[in-house]
Amino acid sequence: MEVTDFDVGIIGYGPVGMTAACLLAKQGHSVVVIEKRKELLQLPRAIHFDAETLRIWQKLGLHTALLKNTMPTEGLKIEDKHGRLLLQGVNKTDCGFPPNLMFYQPDLENLLDEKVKSFAEIELRKGCGYVSHWQGDEWVRLYVKSNNKEEQLKVKYLLGCDGANSSVRKEEGFGLKKLPYSGHSLKIDLFLKEEEKQRKADFPKAVVKTANPAGPKVFIPGFGRHLRWEFIISKKRLKQKSEGYFLENKTVFEKLSPFIAPTLIELKHVAIYHFRSAVAKKWWENRVMIAGDAAHQMPPFIGQGMCSGIRDVDNLIWKTSFLLKKQSFKDLLTSYQHERYPHVNKLIWLTILTGLLFSSPLAFVLFLLSEIPLVSGFLKKLLFPEEKLTAGLLGKHKLRGRLFPQVNGSDELLGDDFALISLGKISEDERRVLKTSFPLKFVVAPEGEIAAWMRRYEIEVVIVRPDRYIFDAGNRQELRQLFNRLTLLV
Repeated sequence: MEVTDFDVGIIGYGPVGMTAACLLAKQGHSVVVIEKRKELLQLPRAIHFDAETLRIWQKLGLHTALLKNTMPTEGLKIEDKHGRLLLQGVNKTDCGFPPNLMFYQPDLENLLDEKVKSFAEIELRKGCGYVSHWQGDEWVRLYVKSNNKEEQLKVKYLLGCDGANSSVRKEEGFGLKKLPYSGHSLKIDLFLKEEEKQRKADFPKAVVKTANPAGPKVFIPGFGRHLRWEFIISKKRLKQKSEGYFLENKTVFEKLSPFIAPTLIELKHVAIYHFRSAVAKKWWENRVMIAGDAAHQMPPFIGQGMCSGIRDVDNLIWKTSFLLKKQSFKDLLTSYQHERYPHVNKLIWLTILTGLLFSSPLAFVLFLLSEIPLVSGFLKKLLFPEEKLTAGLLGKHKLRGRLFPQVNGSDELLGDDFALISLGKISEDERRVLKTSFPLKFVVAPEGEIAAWMRRYEIEVVIVRPDRYIFDAGNRQELRQLFNRLTLLV
């Protein structure tokens, strides 16, 4: 049996696996990607990403192309069946991009696929199935199969980005904790006909969830001519009718008829979507990790499923790269689940609450609150700040764990490693005492919003991690102390 060596093996070639492969290859690591499908799926599934996700893709130089192929949206609304606004929420961001963007997943995957193929460090094996793996002290033996021929690969680390039914998760015995919320929806993706594309202006620019006891629904304005409707199907209704009934054109057009005529559209994809809430009990063991839907699943109601997977690999890849390059000898990967789990868990429960507010008897509470003027005004102007890290590789300043702000593409100054941003230049004498085993970039804060932000928080130096989260901050007299904390943890 032939054996081939790689730094990292990735199982799964969706947006999360693609992003992980590119981030690793950019750091010079050899990567093999195993994907059972022979071609990209070319179906719309995810439809939204946020500014933080785009900021991660900015590291790969994809932000300009993606901005041309996305549409900013006005956040999320919950309305009653008469169209009366009950709740509106908008993300607040310092990431330098619009907070919420709609996209067409085949476009995103084609762009990521092109990026993957631009790296000589990545070997992509489509039509190749994962069989099993065995984990040793120095290597993971990975067994794959294509054309009825089994092959053994040796990888230093294995990353499972293989979806909700992850084979890597099952092989490692990580287990899955199912949370008490699941359901079904009829998901209809369509395009306005080319000659009717001007009608897009007639539809809301926000994601609109309708709290209607007779049939909760969701409208999502996609990019370009793309529109999506989702109709929640109760378990009772699903038992009364077969799935085939809901997928028939007659049923689909009946569902759409109050909103758009069949003659104006081209159906792209119709499916019964089974959503659930679950978190893997363990995300990492020695040299094997899981990310994305393999590690956590959530309903689609706030569009954070794919975003969470992209954040997973951004957190994981810089740590894996440090270990591969022997820039750190600490057990960095132990911080992966500690850092990511609280964020993901909070998003899952926020998603569940959103679902309950428009598709369960809890909607009645929202109706009652909307009758109280002060409460109603608050609910119609909800701002959701970016989540901060609450545990892991962090210092002591109150800004630790927050995302460092980006203004006018200022991330380009930071590079891919740790960065020390200062008000004024760090002297050569100061640099000589700041020794680390890993690269550190010294950056003078650009005058303007970044420098003003630092002065507002009364800090003169800030250490930013490769994933743009703040490690620590303080004044120049504390610089040595900040570095001692950094070298102790990293």
